[in-house]
Amino acid sequence: MDAIRVLIMDDHPIFRRGIRWILESTPGIEVVGEAENGQEAIEQADRLTPDVVLVDVNLPGINGLEIARVIKRRDPRIRIVVLSVSDDEELLFNAIKVGAAAYSTKEVRPEVLIEIIRDVASGTYLINDTVMK
Repeated sequence: MDAIRVLIMDDHPIFRRGIRWILESTPGIEVVGEAENGQEAIEQADRLTPDVVLVDVNLPGINGLEIARVIKRRDPRIRIVVLSVSDDEELLFNAIKVGAAAYSTKEVRPEVLIEIIRDVASGTYLINDTVMK
């Protein structure tokens, strides 16, 4: 089986690098790129054709949900995981509307994030339980 190709999109370099480190030490997952802003994420998604894109919802400039919408419109096969600092129900429902496969807070444990990536890459749509409370 091919490795799951992941693109990380977040405006905080330390967060991107932390996720990259976790994912690169996980068998079956390959980080194909990082983006610090929306335009860069859209361009990399077009060029790198990842299986999964991790998108920070709270960004300066283009909102993470708009980035997710554009990426899904350009390539519906890409699975989007929206990450947020809060478990806001309105953000959750907006993430679903733009076609995200999953929504999670950034407080997610590394092993849970890996499980989310594997699940959405296999075609499952899920929402983190902490959001639904």
